[in-house]
Amino acid sequence: METQDYYQILNVSKDADMTQIKKAYRDLAVKYHPDRNMDDPAALETMKQINEAYAVLSERLFKLIRIWRKKGVLMRITTHGNQRSWR
Repeated sequence: METQDYYQILNVSKDADMTQIKKAYRDLAVKYHPDRNMDDPAALETMKQINEAYAVLSERLFKLIRIWRKKGVLMRITTHGNQRSWR
């Protein structure tokens, strides 16, 4: 089985953040969407790869965020009215 470089599929660097990954995914999804490329069967296969790459990379990043929060490395800001509290 061939391993795929999901970063390469989305044309982003390996240190890309979630914003860059999401933007690359959306740009490619618009370009290769089957509704825009009805006569191109390769576009459907490319879209499947793009969806898989985005799903894997976004899950990896969210998993890291959850781990960092549990370890106390990353804190989130919650807003209550006009007050902000760190958690």
